[in-house]
Amino acid sequence: MASFHDAALAAATIARVRSADMRPPLRRLALAGALGCLALCVTAGCGADREHRVRPPKGGAKLHYALDVGTSLDGHLRIGTTRKVEGISDPLTQSVECDARLFVVKAEADGSRTIRATFRSVDLDWSVPPETGLSTEAFAKLAATTLKETEMRFTVSARGKVLSVPVGAQRRPPELEGLLDTLGRAAALAFIELPAGPVERDQTWLDNATAPGTHRNDARFDGLSRRGKSGTVTANLAVRFVSAIEVATPSGPRRRQVEGETAVGLSDKGVPLHIRTELRDFDPLRGTAVQEIHGSWNRTDSGDQGTTDVQDIDDPCDADYVGTTPCVKTPAPQP
Repeated sequence: MASFHDAALAAATIARVRSADMRPPLRRLALAGALGCLALCVTAGCGADREHRVRPPKGGAKLHYALDVGTSLDGHLRIGTTRKVEGISDPLTQSVECDARLFVVKAEADGSRTIRATFRSVDLDWSVPPETGLSTEAFAKLAATTLKETEMRFTVSARGKVLSVPVGAQRRPPELEGLLDTLGRAAALAFIELPAGPVERDQTWLDNATAPGTHRNDARFDGLSRRGKSGTVTANLAVRFVSAIEVATPSGPRRRQVEGETAVGLSDKGVPLHIRTELRDFDPLRGTAVQEIHGSWNRTDSGDQGTTDVQDIDDPCDADYVGTTPCVKTPAPQP
């Protein structure tokens, strides 16, 4: 489904055509009609499978997330990044595509939920700065090995507010920090705090950040839609977000800020069926990045309560160590 910008552009084109006095009236009318049909197809799709608006229930639509313990959402993420790093003339291009799973592990005493994110089938094209000492191919191999055994956890309230950012194992190759940060952010973008009561179309609300790194979200309900006659009813949410955190740099603490826009399609069953995000990341350590994230999720309930094995080995000479630190064996003492 095209954006509201595309619909507005098509409508503006029609208006310009109608105001063009140099064209014969019949031709002008025919062209306006053709563009009107095009605008309808752009905003709603064509044919029996087109997207169309659904009238909300009387009194408004009630929004919720599926957050029962044991719920699992299987999805797919596509992320593209262009990153400008100080000291490097050409921007770095970084892209990752993978399958992912979100699993509601447990309910806390305050009603919040702990969610576990895991990633698999990772397809990576991730340029890294020269100081990492890794080629793109070596980085991809390191990432594929590490991500097989990595889980990230974060907490959301019963209404979907992100209370803590996704974090993984403390001991992990430092070269992967940027990739794991990107994947964790993409997983958490499916959630924002939803209003307690029903909402009407164009209603707005504020979801304030309450922990370092979490977003302040300015959200709007853009109404309900359905694809075809029997498709899933989807609540369309438009979100503008910003977050800030102090990070330590060699020259002292500096501010990292992330801002952007997200479109979320939340099903009537509480599943964030699709997300589309564009953001800007102003990071004093990793440079300035422009990022586009596409995600889709479906409820499968095929996860389990078992914990993914997370590496806790920092000895580079251990056979199961994953990382880039070389193994330097101390010679055995001579008798």
